[in-house]
Amino acid sequence: MGLSTPITTLILTTIITLTLTATTTTTLTQTTTIITEIYKAASTYMEDNAQTTMEINSIGEYNITITLKNIGGTPIIFGETGYKWCSFIVSYKTANNEWITTLTENYTINKIKITGTNITVKPTTPTTLKPGQEAEITLNLPETNPPIPRKSQITIVFTTNKGGKTQVTGVR
Repeated sequence: MGLSTPITTLILTTIITLTLTATTTTTLTQTTTIITEIYKAASTYMEDNAQTTMEINSIGEYNITITLKNIGGTPIIFGETGYKWCSFIVSYKTANNEWITTLTENYTINKIKITGTNITVKPTTPTTLKPGQEAEITLNLPETNPPIPRKSQITIVFTTNKGGKTQVTGVR
């Protein structure tokens, strides 16, 4: 003798309800996990996103003076004597028509001021460029490099420990 229709219906309804509940719970859990991961990634991006602009003030044979502005929401920490968390890459064409590219961590921060004003800020230790500030920086190329000739195109890339980068091109 078989199961009655009401008992069969009750068993199938229970199985379907449990399956739908499990599926819904799994879907909600996965959706919550995905939203959480997206939020974490966005938060990390916003925290680590260093945004800068750079202008070339002057170019000599072995040194370049630039203005670096922090327009992002994250402080840029340069480091201290003995270690640097930020670097400059300088590339230029020599008198022999060859391109020279140098990683430069030999730089001097001449002054830091609030962007758009003449108000200077006392540098912190380690030297930090906060959002809304700009720094005048002199890059010192190694004397083993050929000098930068007049009318030579030069490209400077600034990189931070946060992964940000800025590029500027000029002519001596």
